[in-house]
Amino acid sequence: MWEDTALVGAVYEKVGPNFAQGAAYAFTRSGTTWSEQARLIASDGEGQDQLGYSVALWGNTALVGAFGDDVGDNSAQGSAYVFVRSGATWRERAHLTASDGDDSDQPFLPYARDEHLARPWAIPGTPQLMHRVGGLEKEDGTGNVS
Repeated sequence: MWEDTALVGAVYEKVGPNFAQGAAYAFTRSGTTWSEQARLIASDGEGQDQLGYSVALWGNTALVGAFGDDVGDNSAQGSAYVFVRSGATWRERAHLTASDGDDSDQPFLPYARDEHLARPWAIPGTPQLMHRVGGLEKEDGTGNVS
């Protein structure tokens, strides 16, 4: 979120015939009312790209991750797209890919759990580490709220 603009990813969004191509939605706020401003999709998007897996917003620039994007011969290497807003119009400006990426690259899964359903970096009772009890349950791996 940036001031009165929010960016929301929709990784399983079907775009045309492409299941899970993904999209991101820009919303703007006027007073207490939020309205959809734009649907951001990749110009070269394909099924299973999962655009919107990660989103960031800074002023009029949005960075939107595509977790499953195939890059060259690398299946699901992943990439990111830059969108820039002018007035109320968003346009894709860049497609970012790692020059040394390969198809064995694994995504960062901050909520991944081990076989005991524990997150190794947040083991209960770790000194100096605060734990939240209760609240929303997050999906193993992705952290999606269930």
